[in-house]
Amino acid sequence: MAFFQLGRLQIGWGGGNNRYIKTPSPVGRFLNNFVKGQEVYVTESMHEYEVYRTTPEVYIVFNRFASMFANGRYIHRTADGDIIENSEIVAKLEQPNPLQTGEDFLRECALHYLIYGNRISYPMWASELSKAPRVINNLPPQHIKMKLTGKRWEQDTLDGIIEKYILENYGDENRREFLPNEVLHHRYVDPENPTLGLSPIQSLHMPISNIRASYGLRNVNLTKKGALGFITNSGMDALGNAPIGAADRKAIDDQYTKETHGIFDEQAPVAMVAGDLKFVHTAYPLKDSMVFEEISEDMKKIIDAVQLNDNIFSKEKSKIQANLNDGLRMAYQDAIIPFAAAYCTNMSSGLRLDNGEYLELDYSHLPCMQEDNVKTSQVAERNARAVNTLVQAGYTKEEASTVVYGDEA
Repeated sequence: MAFFQLGRLQIGWGGGNNRYIKTPSPVGRFLNNFVKGQEVYVTESMHEYEVYRTTPEVYIVFNRFASMFANGRYIHRTADGDIIENSEIVAKLEQPNPLQTGEDFLRECALHYLIYGNRISYPMWASELSKAPRVINNLPPQHIKMKLTGKRWEQDTLDGIIEKYILENYGDENRREFLPNEVLHHRYVDPENPTLGLSPIQSLHMPISNIRASYGLRNVNLTKKGALGFITNSGMDALGNAPIGAADRKAIDDQYTKETHGIFDEQAPVAMVAGDLKFVHTAYPLKDSMVFEEISEDMKKIIDAVQLNDNIFSKEKSKIQANLNDGLRMAYQDAIIPFAAAYCTNMSSGLRLDNGEYLELDYSHLPCMQEDNVKTSQVAERNARAVNTLVQAGYTKEEASTVVYGDEA
């Protein structure tokens, strides 16, 4: 089941070799990542992408998070909070490189962060005097190593802790090195190791394994008929025994083991033999296995892990518009906006912004976020009418405001 490979930490996959249920082992991360001169891969198991790519619930939740995050609009502000119009930085972030739009770049940032626990961006500058990078790319975390100085505890600068980043075995470039101040590294916090991010997939090991096992059970039952039972002769001879005849055994083998009998194209829906046979059922019914409930419950764990809201996914209750709108608004407030703030802080720190300038991603233009503004306006209008009514009834404006707004007046 497990394997270990020197040079890059690989603790094998749980669940044996079954491709439906293998997931990254939660065991690992035990190397001392502060040893001088040691090169440490940013992502350790190498299987995060495979799990993301082949587990529908992980793919759906992570992609929904990334798509929602990519809805943000960049704003460049001064230290006082004023908007900087026609910002070169914003223009570049909206078209960061020849292959990606700004939305594509943001989606990739979020997916790298969720899948690998690390997002590493590389802005390349035309000159030291440039206001905006010439191009910005996200480096593939699974191919990045860090070389550490081994002097973390005495340092007050990043290059005193991390000597360099190394891109290895990716595309046509066998090895390329970057200084710490040349890249922007956004980590999913790992309390055990602040130099590396921890993929949330690691903590979701058990629910993901259950999801894949549930799909595996369903797949085997649908395509292979599973270990459903066995066929016996319903009659008996004088001694109470009646083995299946050779002709019937061959017919069964031809129709079942050669898969000429089944529900798919080119298969016969009915099996036929000459003998008097019966079937002894041994399989556990899928309904009793509760595989659908298991998948649903495990998907909720994934949703909770990234702090989205269950109502925004394809379930019957989400078809109630109020639930969907509330779920979207809560997902933005609880997950997307805090993540966007951390992302912008990280990007602002490495894009040569002047005098305390900073970046924001704004989501107020989205319909689900505008509902709060509409409600606020409606409440304000209703309160204003109440104050006017009280004034007309003989109250002073101050007295009326106190009645309507209380201590907030």
